[in-house]
Amino acid sequence: MFDDCGGVQPKSFFRWVGGKARLIDPIRFYFPKSFNSYWEPFLGGGAVFFNLAPEKAHLNDVNPVLINCYRWLKEDLDLVWHCLESFSLTPDTKEGYNENRDLFNSLKKREDFGPEFAALFIWLMSNGFNGLYRENSNGEFNVPKGSRNQCPTLEELKACSELLKSNCESLEYEDFEEFLKPVQPGDFVYLDPPYIPYSSSRNFTNYVSGGFSEEDHVRVADLCKQLHLKHVKFMVSNSDSPMAHELYSGFNFRKLNISHCIQTSSVESLHTSECLITNY
Repeated sequence: MFDDCGGVQPKSFFRWVGGKARLIDPIRFYFPKSFNSYWEPFLGGGAVFFNLAPEKAHLNDVNPVLINCYRWLKEDLDLVWHCLESFSLTPDTKEGYNENRDLFNSLKKREDFGPEFAALFIWLMSNGFNGLYRENSNGEFNVPKGSRNQCPTLEELKACSELLKSNCESLEYEDFEEFLKPVQPGDFVYLDPPYIPYSSSRNFTNYVSGGFSEEDHVRVADLCKQLHLKHVKFMVSNSDSPMAHELYSGFNFRKLNISHCIQTSSVESLHTSECLITNY
């Protein structure tokens, strides 16, 4: 399927906070062997979809900028690549970066969500600080320039575009509950919401203006219980936190052997771990 891409396998083509590229192996191991349609309501950088390539995929994210980018990659990669080549000539300076960021926010304000806007999104995610997508209270992208300047290649984007064309049946930007209403028995849902924090200092939710609250975490857990009663398989990625164990009591917890060293406000670091929660 990927011969036209020079043998390049599809993978997430930009950094994304909370991305699952480093957890693909354990996720692959615990992925169900068979299911009907695949549903992913918190798509983000798409590491699971692009690496595992589930068929009959329905993908969603609350961030319309992100979904717009995927839609354009699916519909007309050539136009996106033409624009991205132009932006790649931008001088590697703070001024050059800020100029493109201002253009992005101007297009966003005008709701001009064409291929130029999609290409700018890819360029900013490749050149901004630490793979952040963050909006201020006015809905403006406000991440400063980072030290990395590396956009995906045409072959990498082509591999992702071909997978979206062949395996993705829908791309939406809705609330996760609304998105999952059509799920049927025998389907599989992979949920990767913003993680339940261990402390208030670790809570980063500004992917879009608004955030993700404790009530939202309760909604996700309640939804999983409904999926279980509907005979739908689910897998949730989350922190191995007391609140997660409370919310998903009765389901299977698989602690992952990958830990983070998160700097807290004190001199000491807080070591946290992650888990996969399933109903199978």
